[in-house]
Amino acid sequence: MAHKLFTSDELSTFTIKVLEKVGVNAENASLVADTLIQAELRGVESHGVVRLPLYVKRILQGGTKANPCLKKVAEGPATAIIDGDSGMGQIASYHAIKLAMDKARRNGIGAVGVRNSSHFGTAAYYTMVALKEDMIGIALTNSPTVIAPTGGITPLLGNNPWSIAVPAGKYLPIVVDFAISVVARGKIRLAALKNEKIPYGWANDSAGNPTQDPLEALKGAMMPIGGHKGYGMALAIDLLAGVLTGSSFGPWVKNQEDVSSPQNVGHFFVAIDIDKFMPVEDFKNRVDALIERIKSSRLATGCEKIYIPGELEYLCQKERSRKGIPVSQESQQKLSILGKEVGVPFPALS
Repeated sequence: MAHKLFTSDELSTFTIKVLEKVGVNAENASLVADTLIQAELRGVESHGVVRLPLYVKRILQGGTKANPCLKKVAEGPATAIIDGDSGMGQIASYHAIKLAMDKARRNGIGAVGVRNSSHFGTAAYYTMVALKEDMIGIALTNSPTVIAPTGGITPLLGNNPWSIAVPAGKYLPIVVDFAISVVARGKIRLAALKNEKIPYGWANDSAGNPTQDPLEALKGAMMPIGGHKGYGMALAIDLLAGVLTGSSFGPWVKNQEDVSSPQNVGHFFVAIDIDKFMPVEDFKNRVDALIERIKSSRLATGCEKIYIPGELEYLCQKERSRKGIPVSQESQQKLSILGKEVGVPFPALS
């Protein structure tokens, strides 16, 4: 289908204006817009502006508060729990990683949980905040159920994305960010939006059979990476992001499409101040040595280069910052409809 290129400023301005039209204050609107545009730039379209219509719908229907009142409900020297007050997950999550970093500066490590939240975008957005201050960032979140336990067909766990970002010296930082399912559920939504088939192995239908139909996949269960190992990872993340934070967990996390109900999603963030363990430059040199060894290793047949996690996203961001962000015709139509509903012309039609 036809794509059109947009600048990040065009998409950001549109997103901010739309959010402000539905009551989100300027600071929160700018933050949420930044998370969506950064996802687009890094090639993670499933977590980009395609999310905006659902975010707006949840605000208008009462499932998400436009301007939540964040509150610390527990705190220790290196730990805290923040109540997200049913706001957009980006708002509480940004405050949480910054608080974790403050605690790490004093204690070497900071861990902050968030309860009563919602979808927070890409996990890497928050771990990369820590990179800016030469810290290691870790982010975990639970999510609505899409993964069945090994041996079952009923989804009882979310795909529970996680990320870790580690600074390097002469090389790009290592940024790992993935969901526990073989692919993010957002990619199946995107395939459904585009009327495209999905590969076998991404998901099963509601009867437990492999399917290429994205609509049937959305009714069934996502396949976890590594089979029983992925199931174990999804469970472990839910124990930290859901059970430990006091949020909902397992099958009790509300679906995002239930737009009139708070999701009560949980997140968990960790910041590590490298300098409390060893000099930062020494650490970066050690990371560089590992990266260099990996990149200089023998290539498999048909491969021209070994990439470090996060490198392809960086290259995509560099290209899209220069050339523009491609937005599919289907997404343009949805955003145009949203713009008309709230009185903000979408750039393609303005």
